[in-house]
Amino acid sequence: AVPDDASKVAEFQKIGELTTEFEASLKDLMFISMTDKKDEKLSSFVQNVEVHFAARKKKEILANARNLLLHFDSANPS
Repeated sequence: AVPDDASKVAEFQKIGELTTEFEASLKDLMFISMTDKKDEKLSSFVQNVEVHFAARKKKEILANARNLLLHFDSANPS
């Protein structure tokens, strides 16, 4: 799972390394293709963890902003 705190993104590096090793093992066992890059979906996802973290945070911020706007009474700004 993508970390929910920015301080944990760096710790995710170890998971990325283990994922890459796991995919290499699967290739050695011929469970996935040695040459087909689409079989590297796990490591690709893990390598982009910062992007996934930022996208999640963006959704949270936009949802909070939307809720604020929905609850804001423009006729009675206080």
